[in-house]
Amino acid sequence: MASRKRRQHDRISTRLSFEPLESRCLLSADSTVVFNEIMYHPAGDQALEWIELHNQMAVDMDLSGWQFDGALQFEFSEGTRLAGGGYLVVAAAPDQLQTVTGFAGALGPFLGHLSNGGEEIIRLDNSDRLMDFVEYDDQGPWPAAADGSGVSLAKTDPDTASGPAENWTFSTEVGGTPGARNFPDFFTPPETSVVVEIDDTWSYEASATDLGAAWRTTEYDDGGWGVDRAPFFAEEAGRKAKVQDTVSARITADNFFALYLGDANGTNLRQIGRDSITDWTSLEYFSNIEVMPNDYAYLAAWEAPGSNGGPQMLIGEFDLPDDTKLGTSMADWEYVLGPAGATPGGLLSDPPPPIGTLQTIINNAHSASS
Repeated sequence: MASRKRRQHDRISTRLSFEPLESRCLLSADSTVVFNEIMYHPAGDQALEWIELHNQMAVDMDLSGWQFDGALQFEFSEGTRLAGGGYLVVAAAPDQLQTVTGFAGALGPFLGHLSNGGEEIIRLDNSDRLMDFVEYDDQGPWPAAADGSGVSLAKTDPDTASGPAENWTFSTEVGGTPGARNFPDFFTPPETSVVVEIDDTWSYEASATDLGAAWRTTEYDDGGWGVDRAPFFAEEAGRKAKVQDTVSARITADNFFALYLGDANGTNLRQIGRDSITDWTSLEYFSNIEVMPNDYAYLAAWEAPGSNGGPQMLIGEFDLPDDTKLGTSMADWEYVLGPAGATPGGLLSDPPPPIGTLQTIINNAHSASS
């Protein structure tokens, strides 16, 4: 069989000459069992050479009587089957490969050796029909790293053709990946294992005392521990660890206002929104505000300098996690801060009051009502 490599013809500038065409054989592979990985130049012993096949089909393929030709010779015994999507390794010395690398299950031995400089490998079926071929090289565009560094010549995608050099690279593992996919399939969903269901309950101990090692045994009595739902998260001391929930609010006012969340005594106070429209006819929306079960909602309202200090209007409604609503009627709130008649006065400027000032006011009111 003539070599598949084409010879470069000399450029003729003055006249054309003709010569008889040499006999050539056009190779056309016709199989879904393809070459997938080739260890043609292992680091060290030549006996560690091997070739890997991959079945691109989802059904098993019968390889009985199929054979390698070209660089090496090997015939698959009767009954040899390659599982759908599976991988099969043929080695120069299967026992030695297992001893050195730990990989068991390779077929072989094959006759001949793979050239370190590159050559053609052909696979035929039991009727001598061409099923696949590859003509690798140790120079570009083929990856040179596979030539003696200890890594293999590996297909980037097992479902591509064997012939084009652009379908090959070098393995990322020394010794290659015999009998397995060369590289992770990033399109395959990850396998997950559920350790604790989202609605499970478990026992927990939150005293921060040293329990030693006894609690790790199945005989340990955790009857005095707390019990709660599975999702937990860590937080500063004094705040109950719970899953966050959300609230929404709709507020309008003819003065300035800001919305806050924090503890009952004013600690952990944080501003989560404020007015952007000073027209009392326009509602302002605050959606999906994350809250903790021990959060309190605070509304602070003030006037700009120069206001006449007359009674002002603040109207709003909150959608709470328990599907109830909280309005801005004074009767709905635990306590209301500010002068009688809800007249904030004209002493505060446009920016919201400092957090520290609000915390002091809230803490004083909380202490007085305790």
